Amino acid sequence: KMIVGYTLSKSKTKTLQLEKFATYCNNLSLKFRVKAIDINRDISQQELEDGPFDLIISRMTHLLVNDDPVSLEKINRLTQYVQQTNCIEMDPIKNQSVAIYRDKMDEIFMYMNDHSSFNIRCPLSFIVPENVSNIQSLIPPNFRFPAIIKTIRASGGYDAHHMALINSAEQLSEAVDFRPLYVQEYINHNATIHKMYVCGKHTTAVTRISFPNMSDLDTQHPIIFNSQDCKHELPPHLQVEYAGKAPLPPQEETDKVTELLSEYLGMSMYGYDLIVDAVDGTFAVIDVNYFPDYKGVENFFDQLIENIENHLHK
Repeated sequence: KMIVGYTLSKSKTKTLQLEKFATYCNNLSLKFRVKAIDINRDISQQELEDGPFDLIISRMTHLLVNDDPVSLEKINRLTQYVQQTNCIEMDPIKNQSVAIYRDKMDEIFMYMNDHSSFNIRCPLSFIVPENVSNIQSLIPPNFRFPAIIKTIRASGGYDAHHMALINSAEQLSEAVDFRPLYVQEYINHNATIHKMYVCGKHTTAVTRISFPNMSDLDTQHPIIFNSQDCKHELPPHLQVEYAGKAPLPPQEETDKVTELLSEYLGMSMYGYDLIVDAVDGTFAVIDVNYFPDYKGVENFFDQLIENIENHLHK
């Protein structure tokens, strides 16, 4: 049998239940076995029991964002193994890095705005670097407030999810005390966000509640929050009756979004957040992340098996 190895952070391995997935696969009559890779040890030494790895599934974003000698050593260990063998890397490490920093992610949104022939307008953004006092000069002429402020780093811990909603440029200075800032247009979306989970040829939509339209918020001061605290339930003062009820765009439209994203990213395991403009009905991608939690995807194991088989037989 062929050997499929996986290496992700401990927390992501637990969330995705990959140990259970390995047992599930190994009890089926598949043409491959699944086993964990210890990224802390020489990978070639881990071949001895079962033979060389034919395919490796990795999620290295937690190491890429650290940029320290220990993390780089682990990344190099995996990269060198792939280079020295005929092993297939499901989603190359170099492609994963696009989901780490929001300024890089912004290039995805602009690509979609420029190359789509359908009903989409991703939000515009700008960066506020450190030690800049004249913020007004940084705002693009066609940028529209309200806006959401985010950290440049999009992954790598709780701090990467500090955010604030602001109603005007004047509120920028009082919203947060960190720099640099990623400032993105806030599109009113009827408090509904569609989490789109891509696994190979499959895309599954899971609809969740989100922040209300700005007209239903007290915007005299910035609304400061951490999105990790609001994943499944908002504080009472931010809850609205219409949350989570906006319909998903037609599948033929979301398929076009997925196709365009997959073409740009060169990845088969990722998620993106899709919203629909409450005013004009256009839709927008506002976030992209590599190897998300696939929460709400009921047949995730079977989708992943199919994706593995497709990579092994390319």
